[in-house]
Amino acid sequence: MPRSDYEGKDQIRKWISDVTPKHKKILDIAVGEGTYLNLFKNLENLQGCEWYGIEIWEPWVPKYKLDEIYDNFYLEDVRTFDYSKIGQTDITFAGDVIEHMKKEEALTMTYKLLDISDNLYLSIPIIYMPQGPDEGNPYEVHVKPDWSHEEVMDSFPHIKGFWGGPKIGVYHLQR
Repeated sequence: MPRSDYEGKDQIRKWISDVTPKHKKILDIAVGEGTYLNLFKNLENLQGCEWYGIEIWEPWVPKYKLDEIYDNFYLEDVRTFDYSKIGQTDITFAGDVIEHMKKEEALTMTYKLLDISDNLYLSIPIIYMPQGPDEGNPYEVHVKPDWSHEEVMDSFPHIKGFWGGPKIGVYHLQR
C-alpha cells in the first residue's frame, strides 16, 4: 500500500527530534504517498533540509504529486539506485520497504544506505503479514512476509535502538 501503518511513527519522531542535521539532506526511499515527509517535514530541527524521495511505481507520482512535494525526486528502484547521486544524508527513512524484497536484496540495500546515512530508520512488519499487489502495483507484494524482531536484530548491522509494537518494528541504525 502506498500508505504506512502509524505504529512506530511516534518512536521515529522521538529519535529524529534529537538529530542535528549537518548535511541538510533527508532521504525517503519507496515513498508511497510520502508518509514520512508529510509527518516530519515541519519538525523544527529539520527546517532548511532538502528532502529526497525515491519511488518505483510511476502511477503514484501524479496521484500523490511526489515530484512536487519532494525537493528532489527519483522514479527508480531503490535496490539498484546509485545513492552517490545524493551524497551524505542526515536521515534516511526505509519505511515499509524491506518486506517487499528478498532478504539478500534488503541486506545489500541497507549496507548501501548506511554508507551515505548518518541515521537510518527501518520500519517493518515483525509478524507474518502477507500482502498482494495494491492498486495494480506489483511492487506492493510482500516478498518476505515473515520478518520477526529477532531476525531483524540478527540480520541488520549497527542497530542503535529499536521499538516493537504488536505488528510493526522500528529500528534506528548508524554506521
